[in-house]
Amino acid sequence: MYERGFIFPLTLFIMSLLTGMSFYLADVFLLEKRSIHQQEFLLQLESIIQVSTVDVIENLSRGEMNDGLLTYKYGEVSFSINENNGVENQVTVTLRAVLERGQRKTVVFLYHLNNQRMTEYWEVTRPNRE
Repeated sequence: MYERGFIFPLTLFIMSLLTGMSFYLADVFLLEKRSIHQQEFLLQLESIIQVSTVDVIENLSRGEMNDGLLTYKYGEVSFSINENNGVENQVTVTLRAVLERGQRKTVVFLYHLNNQRMTEYWEVTRPNRE
């Protein structure tokens, strides 16, 4: 009748600490997993943009000035080529990469046809809009 135990409350306290730690570690794991997936998508976008930039520059060096669509393993890149009104023999190339899951990246660069050089380059990455 006059039993005063400390084992049961101590066990409950230890179990609640272990449960809390398990939830915390699961949350950290899921956060890291999401971060790795996002980095994977960004790497895939960067990869297809780099390859498509080289392909478009090769087309421009051959004199082909057509808009088009390039398909790769992870997604596709549409490109448009516009002549600049202000500068002669300079074109503006816009690349729009879209992965299979909807991540997007837009790249715009200026290309001089005479020098066959890229002068300006800028990019915009947009998150998935599901």
